[in-house]
Amino acid sequence: MKEKKKNYKWWLIIFAVIIVAISVMGFLLIRLEGGKPAVNLDLPNASIGTARELMISLADKKSGLRKVWVSLLKDGKEITLLEKNYPSTGIFGSGKIHEEPVKVRIDPAGQGISDGEAVLRIVVSDYSWRRWWHGNKTKKKKTVTIDTQIPEIEVLSRVHNITQGGSGVVIYKISEPCPGNGIYVGDNFFPGYSGYFKD
Repeated sequence: MKEKKKNYKWWLIIFAVIIVAISVMGFLLIRLEGGKPAVNLDLPNASIGTARELMISLADKKSGLRKVWVSLLKDGKEITLLEKNYPSTGIFGSGKIHEEPVKVRIDPAGQGISDGEAVLRIVVSDYSWRRWWHGNKTKKKKTVTIDTQIPEIEVLSRVHNITQGGSGVVIYKISEPCPGNGIYVGDNFFPGYSGYFKD
């Protein structure tokens, strides 16, 4: 009878150890998840003028967002545009924020950035326990053009007489390629088209 009780105790201890081991392994699998944060940069036109505000959507559904860092690298000089840390739910918890859109303002004159090509860099990390508690990282690079110079317009045609109900043409030249150009007559805008004449 005593031996049966001893065996019963051993089985209980073994069962308890197995339950604890499974729970710990399950917890570690959740906390050591390997999914990287999602970064979506809304930048249809890679040209930055005198000032521009960029929208960046960040998301990490599993561990939550830990940190975002955005910089602009130009002529060997790196300018930090945004650095933000996100809160966690506790020592063993995940991040409180799983999704957030952030705005980043680029002001070349105010930030001492000269015209030319630059590299926009984004680094986002999460609250996973991977990489010795530093989390999973997503890195993104985007080449942008800093262009603060206003385009110049040179009108090549000389006579611009238009009769009521008639039509007219204006030939002009712009100093650099532009996403849009044209002519206003009062409040009416008429887009310009290239290719009919040289330059």
